[in-house]
Amino acid sequence: MIRRFATPYARALAEIVPAPDEAQKLVDGLRQFEKARAASPELMGIFANPGVQLETKLAIVSRLAQRLALPDLGVRVLEVLVRNQRINDLQSVLEAWQKK
Repeated sequence: MIRRFATPYARALAEIVPAPDEAQKLVDGLRQFEKARAASPELMGIFANPGVQLETKLAIVSRLAQRLALPDLGVRVLEVLVRNQRINDLQSVLEAWQKK
């Protein structure tokens, strides 16, 4: 289910990526991240917990993104989602991207 907030994020992704092939690489990387995040109850809990410091969440994103070899733009997108408390809704953003 695409949540209402996801469409503006998907539009923003489309606007910041200069070429369609780069956009697809970015989205593929974000899908890899989402798959890893969704497979880990610990990660889902950490990202959902407002008691976990932002710096800790960003460090986790950075380490996981590095392991997945995400481009810098992908890391920045994930950081925006973390800062806006939407990282656990990445799947909705990706679904909105597909429908754009």
